[in-house]
Amino acid sequence: MGIIMAAIMCMGLTACGSSNDNKSADAANTVQTSTSAQKAAETTAAQTQQTTKEAVTQAQTTEATTQAAVLETTQVSDEWKDAYIDYLNNNSSSRNIGYDLIYLDNNNIPEIIEIGDCEATGCRVVVYNSGSVESTQLRRLGYSYIERDGLLCNDGGHMGYYFDIVYSLKNGELTMIDEGIYQDKDGVAQTDASGEYIYDYTWNGNPVSKEEYKAMLNSVYDTSKTKAKPGYGYNGSIMSKAQVIEAIQNM
Repeated sequence: MGIIMAAIMCMGLTACGSSNDNKSADAANTVQTSTSAQKAAETTAAQTQQTTKEAVTQAQTTEATTQAAVLETTQVSDEWKDAYIDYLNNNSSSRNIGYDLIYLDNNNIPEIIEIGDCEATGCRVVVYNSGSVESTQLRRLGYSYIERDGLLCNDGGHMGYYFDIVYSLKNGELTMIDEGIYQDKDGVAQTDASGEYIYDYTWNGNPVSKEEYKAMLNSVYDTSKTKAKPGYGYNGSIMSKAQVIEAIQNM
């Protein structure tokens, strides 16, 4: 009987010891889990703080780049204005009766038209190009242009000789791309049965018919889209030198 009681007591102590060990293990696991969660939270907080710092740095860099770009644009704007004004004050012809500002290509820098005092003087197109100013002399006064499409047509003539010269403005350079000429047939003024003058037509030096001439002109220069046609006795918005300089300064 004594032996049985001793065995029961031993079993009870063993069970009690196991229970205590389990409780200790559970407590340790709880502490470890809590510590891991705390470390994870600290890691997440550190990562968030780093990400925030990087975002702030990126925003500051972007702002600095934008400010630099704005400054550069402002400087460029001032450059073309100064270049034009210097040209007008020092190189513009004294035989101009006025000036006009047009937009040939698709940017915000206008081109200057110098309008001569007679057909023989003609017009000049003044273009700003990368820090310098270049001018192109047109034949006589007549011209039209297609706004912001880079195309200008110098047209006119005298005493049985007439022309359409098409120019293209690209990358700051005004270049002649096509030339049409029509003149009195055989050098003598003649008319047909309806009273219209008869001309010999050429396009870029090659003989063409009247219909071919018109088609070739419109293939490179859509005359239905022209913006202006000053011509002889131009009575449009002519500005004086002082006025065109003021207009440039206020842009």
